[in-house]
Amino acid sequence: MITVNEVLVDRLNQKGFVKNKDIYQLLLETHGGESPIDITSISMHTSGTRRISLVQAKQYAKALKLPLIRVLDDYICKYPVVSNVDSSTGIMTPRGKFQNDYLVCNNDIEYMFGTLVVLTKSKNCAYLYQEARTLNVQNLNLEEPQRCIFETKNGDFMGHLTDVNFDKKEATYILLKPNFKPKKIKFNKCFPINQIIHLRSINHDISVLEHAFHEPPKY
Repeated sequence: MITVNEVLVDRLNQKGFVKNKDIYQLLLETHGGESPIDITSISMHTSGTRRISLVQAKQYAKALKLPLIRVLDDYICKYPVVSNVDSSTGIMTPRGKFQNDYLVCNNDIEYMFGTLVVLTKSKNCAYLYQEARTLNVQNLNLEEPQRCIFETKNGDFMGHLTDVNFDKKEATYILLKPNFKPKKIKFNKCFPINQIIHLRSINHDISVLEHAFHEPPKY
């Protein structure tokens, strides 16, 4: 019974690739005559005895001419990208309603339920936060400026918190750029950033999966 790689095996079968040797030949043909995955590993993947890595998932997706998300099982962590942020201003822009991007992490990373992602406009940096975890006295850390997302009546904003009044829902923040003077902001909610991932300096086990849907025709 297959317990992992079920989605991949299903996609291979739908394309008519059932035998491991045929899958190996497909990888040969789509990767310049040299398969990136050996026949033994293919056998383990199709039998469900070894999980595919994110790198291998990309190689299978390329061979099958499918978006990466179509070959990923649920055990690979997929965190939705909900906004972009302009680091020079802190202004956040929501994703388009037909934009369905994810930060994809390899299967050895524990899934954090409710985690959302904000990408810089350059897509070089990802900020992770949890929608259910707002800033409060218990998780406040003012030993150094704490990066947060401020939900305001005029939209969402990201900055480095230096002081906060929870009763008045008022925060003082800075942006990390020369000669920036601290400013105050009124907020409805404030979310601390849990993790920052510099996408250019990590290995291939974490990447942004871009998958845009086209707006359906109007009748």
